[in-house]
Amino acid sequence: MKQKRRLITGTIAILLFLFLMLPANLFAFSFSGFTNLVGSGGWENPDNYTTGDLQADLLFTVELDEDTGLWTYTYNLGLDNKELSHFIIETSHVDYYGTATFTNDNVKDGTTYPGPDAGLGIYTEGNGNWGLPSTFYGFKWDTTPEDQDPPSGFDTFDYTYEYILVSDRAPMWGNLYLKDGKDGGIDTYAYNLGWGTARDGIYASFDPDNPPASTLEGFDFALVPDSETTPPNNPVPEPGTFILLGAGLIGILTLRRKIKR
Repeated sequence: MKQKRRLITGTIAILLFLFLMLPANLFAFSFSGFTNLVGSGGWENPDNYTTGDLQADLLFTVELDEDTGLWTYTYNLGLDNKELSHFIIETSHVDYYGTATFTNDNVKDGTTYPGPDAGLGIYTEGNGNWGLPSTFYGFKWDTTPEDQDPPSGFDTFDYTYEYILVSDRAPMWGNLYLKDGKDGGIDTYAYNLGWGTARDGIYASFDPDNPPASTLEGFDFALVPDSETTPPNNPVPEPGTFILLGAGLIGILTLRRKIKR
C-alpha cells in the first residue's frame, strides 16, 4: 500500500512539475488548477477522521474572451457523503474608504443564479458560515446547480456542482468557502488551505510566474475576480497546450481520487 501511494504521489509530482514548467505565456488567457481544501464534518474521510483529510475536490478554470473582454470563472466541486448548502468566493477587497471595488456592475450575464438572498456581501463566521476563518467580501451562491457534465474523474463523487461567474475583472489569487449542515453533531464546512496567509505578494494580480503556495496536489488558493480589468500582456495559448494541460489535470484528478479513497 505504501509503495502504491508513493508511486501515485510521484506521478502527481511529475505531472505538476510539467504543468508548472510550461512557459508562463501559455497561461495568460486560460488557467486551470485544483485548490487544496481543509475543513470538518461530513466531508472528512471516514477512514481518517482528521481535519484536512476531506472527501472533496475543487477545480477552478479561468478563461478570457478576447472579443468581449470578459473573464469566465468556473468552479467545479465534487463532494462525498454530504451535499452542499452554499458556496462563497472572495472578490476584490474594499478600498481605503471601505468601499467595495467589486460591485454588481462587474457581474455579467452568464453568471450562475446566486439565489434571492445571496450574491455580493460581507460574510462573517456564524450566521450559517460556521468555521469561516475570518470575515471577507465575496460572492455567494445559495443555489446548488448539479454539474450536468462534470470534469473527468468527478463522476466518482456522490455530488457534483458547477458555478460560473462572468466578469470584466481580471483574476487574482483569493479565498473560497463551502458548507453544509451538521454531520453527527459536527459542522460540515471547508475552505482553501492558504486562508490566513499574509496577503503581500499572494493577492497581487494573477502572475503565473509567481503562483501562491502549493503542494503536489494543488494550490492553496483559487483564482477569483480582482479589482483590475487589465489582462496579463501575454499571447493566447496554442490549442495543443490545452490538450496537454487537460490531460495533465485529468491524470492529477484521477490520482487524487485514488489517494483519497
